[in-house]
Amino acid sequence: MNEITLPNRQFGPKAALQLAEERAPAGFDRIDDVIPHTEPEAITASFAAAAGLGVEAVNGRPSFVSPI
Repeated sequence: MNEITLPNRQFGPKAALQLAEERAPAGFDRIDDVIPHTEPEAITASFAAAAGLGVEAVNGRPSFVSPI
């Protein structure tokens, strides 16, 4: 669990919220003015890799759902 929890604090969804708070503490009208779209994409990719949610990892493991 620690392997997911600790990276989540650094790379998870809260990282994007933290960036917005740091860059625009008084608020903003458009998120793109505060965080370019490439940054959340990088955060998401880092989190997915840390959590083992990459395409290859997910497609390479057995299904959690039993075939009917």
